[in-house]
Amino acid sequence: MLDVFIMTAESILELFNIMTHERVIYVFHGEFNYKLVNTLLTDVKKELSAYRAKKRAAKKTYKVLVECLENIHRHTNRPSVEDEHLNEGVFTLLQNETGFSVVVGNVIVAEDVEPIKRRIEEVNKMDQDALKARYREMIRDATISEKGGAGLGLIDMAMKSGSQLIYKFDKHTKDKYFFTLRVDILA
Repeated sequence: MLDVFIMTAESILELFNIMTHERVIYVFHGEFNYKLVNTLLTDVKKELSAYRAKKRAAKKTYKVLVECLENIHRHTNRPSVEDEHLNEGVFTLLQNETGFSVVVGNVIVAEDVEPIKRRIEEVNKMDQDALKARYREMIRDATISEKGGAGLGLIDMAMKSGSQLIYKFDKHTKDKYFFTLRVDILA
């Protein structure tokens, strides 16, 4: 039993060192629901208010985080009998040299990988003017999806952050992937 404690203590120290070195401000892992998303946003808003020197970047970061957390809540694969963890997600808020970074991840079904990848690549090819034009066009022609979105989230994140959306898909199970999205918010 002592070996487990020592291993855990070493792991916690390693985690502490990583979080300190990477300037982690906030981390959450768990099930995402509407009430929890609101609680997380309230907590993060308080944390970001401490960064007075980066006030503009903090405001942009909060807006990006709202979109990211809503996307996890709205689009994560819902749990099934075989896997009760599929409504879980993770997000990390980091301080970087120019502002902040938001990193989120959640499980998605395999058939969603290519459409998400296509949308992100399309957004990453656009400059700020093209993003704004596409945003206005989508608002004008808006139709709400069955999941409650109008498809504006990625465009909105790219516009607010001023940077490319960085993403990755890792195989999770036979027909599911873990989707990771990083958004670096420029001051």
